[in-house]
Amino acid sequence: MADFELPGYELYERLGRGGMATVYRALHLNLDREVAIKVMDPAMNSDESFSERFIREARISARLTHPHILQIYDVNTFEGLNYIAMELLVGGELADFIHGDMQQKTIYLILQQMTEALDYASGRGYIHRDIKPSNIMRRSEEDFVLADFGIARAANSGTQMTQTGLMVGTPSYMSPEQAKGQEVDGRSDLYALAVLAYEMLTKTLPYESESAVTTAVKHLTEDIPTLPESLSVYQDFLNKGLAKSADDRFQ
Repeated sequence: MADFELPGYELYERLGRGGMATVYRALHLNLDREVAIKVMDPAMNSDESFSERFIREARISARLTHPHILQIYDVNTFEGLNYIAMELLVGGELADFIHGDMQQKTIYLILQQMTEALDYASGRGYIHRDIKPSNIMRRSEEDFVLADFGIARAANSGTQMTQTGLMVGTPSYMSPEQAKGQEVDGRSDLYALAVLAYEMLTKTLPYESESAVTTAVKHLTEDIPTLPESLSVYQDFLNKGLAKSADDRFQ
């Protein structure tokens, strides 16, 4: 149980906690429907404009209606708590099984469905900026959705859903231009998806370090890893997907 209440919802189980938010299983009372409620960390409100920007960006993301993007039902603020009500998925995350045995068909399905979702979002000027295994959810055995568009950013919106000085995204999956703090577009998301492809194939990350900063630097400076012979058929794909310059990647 949560130690607070939100109007119109009954919160009865905490599902998980991340760096910026806690997710609860809840019942939407009027609709009698189970949902997931993501409640942002109140500490984020130390930035006085955060709530306003959070609501504006999340409402824009709620307009992204696509079979492979997590559906958002409600965005609101109550007594200093910013929250998003969204589709409840019980199939788990890609993070739960990415390092286990994965059929080639499953890898292809995930890449196909995520590229369709990113193509749809990018076509509407939206950048995810945090593609990683924990943000890919499973509806069913062959149906995956991209989550956490609720704190993504519209291209050229001039807003950042983070506190000043914090790195946006996850260093292990971060494109070189994102690591440098430059403006990014959909090709940065495709870079992160190529990192994900490498991880699904090899069960390791292309660039790893104990330090987040060092990991980001490796994305900037180190050569693209060479796949083992058994996976060499994918080398050309990864060379293009992980190109240091966005102009050299898939467009």
